[in-house]
Amino acid sequence: MLGFLSAAIGAEAFWAMAAVAPEPLIGSALQVIAVAWTACCALLIRHRWRQPGTVDRGD
Repeated sequence: MLGFLSAAIGAEAFWAMAAVAPEPLIGSALQVIAVAWTACCALLIRHRWRQPGTVDRGD
């Protein structure tokens, strides 16, 4: 759940900064960062869900 929350908050922050950016190029770059942030968070969430509940580390 924390992964979804951080993805939403981070993407929203970058979109908000893009909306008030003084130059269109900066706004576009921030939008790309927002999409990349969301994609990275989605990959981390997917990776975590694919791990078993307990990992046997051979202790």
